[in-house]
Amino acid sequence: MAEQDWTRAHHTRTDARALVWFVVFGDAPGDLRPSVRRHRVGHLPDAYDVVMVARGTRGFLDPREIVPRALHADALLEAASACDVQIVVRAELEDRADLLELRSLVGLTTAIAEQASARAVLDAQTFALRSLEAWREEVFDVDAPRVGAHLLVMRSDEPDGAWLHTRGLRKFARPDLSMRGLAQNELDRATEIVLRFAQLQIGGGVIAEGSEVRVHGWPPGWTCRHAGDLDDPDFNNTHVEITRTRRAP
Repeated sequence: MAEQDWTRAHHTRTDARALVWFVVFGDAPGDLRPSVRRHRVGHLPDAYDVVMVARGTRGFLDPREIVPRALHADALLEAASACDVQIVVRAELEDRADLLELRSLVGLTTAIAEQASARAVLDAQTFALRSLEAWREEVFDVDAPRVGAHLLVMRSDEPDGAWLHTRGLRKFARPDLSMRGLAQNELDRATEIVLRFAQLQIGGGVIAEGSEVRVHGWPPGWTCRHAGDLDDPDFNNTHVEITRTRRAP
């Protein structure tokens, strides 16, 4: 894997900080010695936390209380819940022009999961709970960060239409995304727009305040506005509200 695959081609530096937060459910790991070559941990940040939490102690998470059952097979959720040990990997990172620190933290988490005979690995920001095999295939083994591996796109039905909103872009020091008031026949195209904006931001791009959405086949009159804060429970992040400011004629 080439390191340039983790360079952010559209990067504009901001003052925002990325949050990486993974949880391994398994046994207490032995002597942890990740391989720089095999686990790709050559660019670990200067500061990060690895904390082992035992059942009955402060900070122990019940995944059944935080992970929506609709997102995962019951067997995987129950296997994670049955574990008496959790290992938390957490770091706040500067907004960098590459994602090598993220890649190294993914590698460190993989090494811990192997040592701990992990039953599951959780991305705490997207509620993505994976078996160790799925974690390797979808997150660790890839040649570049994939939107689908790091982003959750949710749909909620509201009185004025559907609401599309994301979780996970804080991992890249970028705001999450929100589109409200969508008609049924707009959902597929709106999802494409959200994913396109997500990919832009993962690549380091910045969505300018007040910018208009200009996508072939999408009506004019949609504008991007920055909103929220890191304590917003819908995102645990700031977000960009993509708002319909006028109806197409």
